Amino acid sequence: MSENESGWGGLFSAENRGSAVALSAGVALYATNSYIVITILPSVVQDIGGLAWYA
Repeated sequence: MSENESGWGGLFSAENRGSAVALSAGVALYATNSYIVITILPSVVQDIGGLAWYA
């Protein structure tokens, strides 16, 4: 059995570059969305009068 000796540099090789960039962009978009929602949600709940149901 032979093992493939590729390191982290293989992640951005020509054949994997598109997938790696798409995955990284998706993770960054999700993190940014979560950060914005968590930051703004308490003010939105207070503005619409739902503070009693906010958990």
